[in-house]
Amino acid sequence: MAKVHVASWQTAYRGIVPDPFLDTLSIEERAARYNFELHGQENPNTWIATVSNSVIGFVTFSRTRDLDLASMGETQALYIAPATWRRGIGTMLLDLAEKEMAGWGLKSAALWVFASNHRARSFYESRGWTADGTLNYLEIQGRSLPEVRYRKTIA
Repeated sequence: MAKVHVASWQTAYRGIVPDPFLDTLSIEERAARYNFELHGQENPNTWIATVSNSVIGFVTFSRTRDLDLASMGETQALYIAPATWRRGIGTMLLDLAEKEMAGWGLKSAALWVFASNHRARSFYESRGWTADGTLNYLEIQGRSLPEVRYRKTIA
């Protein structure tokens, strides 16, 4: 899973996130951050897509971490191995996360995407997600990178 995570960042965010940061991402370091012990609405849940026992994508979701959207879900991460982009894997995983959150009784969900990540924004918009005008700034190596919040009715 960490291999997909790092490869996705290094491919999708090239030109958005500083190259020195992307070039030093570590699979081992990323893998050490994962915790699959906790489950339920208050903790991140992850669904993994595999082919021949190899991870090709994953989605992580939970109740939102945004204080102003306390009654909503959140897609925290959606990453697909770059070699398998545009094959429906992201759509499948996003649909699964939306259905799971709706099953928790949540009516809407949110997610964050880099403002200049036009590929991802186009994907989410094609799936019915809408930017709500809220911005957040992620600091990476001294650069302030704007993120846009998207929302969608899921139930």
